Formats: sequence, C-alpha cells, structure tokens
Amino acid sequence: MDSAIDYFECGLCKFIVMPWPRQCSACNALFCEDCINTQMDWKCPKKQCNITSQPEDLHRCVREILEKLCFFCPGCNVKMQYDGIFEHVVVCD
Repeated sequence: MDSAIDYFECGLCKFIVMPWPRQCSACNALFCEDCINTQMDWKCPKKQCNITSQPEDLHRCVREILEKLCFFCPGCNVKMQYDGIFEHVVVCD
C-alpha cells in the first residue's frame, strides 16, 4: 500500500497533498493548492511534462481513494483517515 500513498505526494513540497489538492491535466501529478498558489508563473515541475495550464480539481475517483487512505499523526502516531488528519495535527500535543 506504500506505493499507493506515494501517488498522493505533492510534486512540490513532497508531503502528502494537503486539503483541496489539484492535479496536472497532462501528467496527473498532484499538488497542494497552497504550493500551487506560491508559484508566480505556473509550470508543472515534472520533467516529462512542463505544461503551463493551471492544475485542475482531482478526478472524483482519485479523491475517493485519497479520502479512504489512513495516515499517522507525526506527533502522537494516531492513525486517521485523510479528512481528519490535518485537523488533528493542528491540535495534537
């Protein structure tokens, strides 16, 4: 299952994509929305791609898979599904 989780790594920050991830329309690479917004002129960083059109919303199937995956909190090591882990990390001791 590690290889499935690796697919959900942001192509810029290299962490699991944060809420509201986007994907490149050409190569389907995923990116955090915040990471995309920090780029002055968007260009997909994947060497085989380099498309300049803005990333789009995740395909419904990809989003559903992401929401079913579980991740460990780096602070307390509790295992949670994607939709709750980011809120938990903010308040975790």
